[in-house]
Amino acid sequence: MKGKIGIAIIILGFLICLNPYWLIFGLPSFIIGGIILSISNMKFKTKLFWIISPIILWIPFTYLFFLASILFN
Repeated sequence: MKGKIGIAIIILGFLICLNPYWLIFGLPSFIIGGIILSISNMKFKTKLFWIISPIILWIPFTYLFFLASILFN
């Protein structure tokens, strides 16, 4: 149960952080989700995937967010 809650909080933090001006709100939730996920009973590879993948995907998705905001304004 802790693992699913941690994953949900990480996803929420990632979505909030797509706008870099909201990093102040999204980064703490991402960190809290990572802590909750790290104390869960999931396998190490699964924990590592869920913690590292949003960090890697943040730059391309932020770029797409800005591109979409420019194109649709």
